[in-house]
Amino acid sequence: MILSKASADKKIRRMALEIAERNSDKTEIILIGIKENGIFITAKIEQYLKEVFSGAVKTLALSINKKAPGEIVLSEDTDLKGRIIILADDVATVAAPCYMPSGHYSIIIRHK
Repeated sequence: MILSKASADKKIRRMALEIAERNSDKTEIILIGIKENGIFITAKIEQYLKEVFSGAVKTLALSINKKAPGEIVLSEDTDLKGRIIILADDVATVAAPCYMPSGHYSIIIRHK
């Protein structure tokens, strides 16, 4: 399904509100956008999230070969253990926020 700009914007705003609601007791949320299109989505989520979330919002980019996944590269060295992480790709593949359980990673993470 292809969304109009207004419909996509409305859905992204609603996602940001849901993220804020589910994490209202948290002090920080990390948004990770999968390059290339996921970065644009996380930027919009961050924009709306900052309007309704009182904690800190940190945004990172993730590089991965989607055809042969194995190693991922984060744009910045960040300890992800025990953190609230929202992982996003482009609108066509993001059905809902993806919460990663702390300490459970099956993919090797390498920092740039």
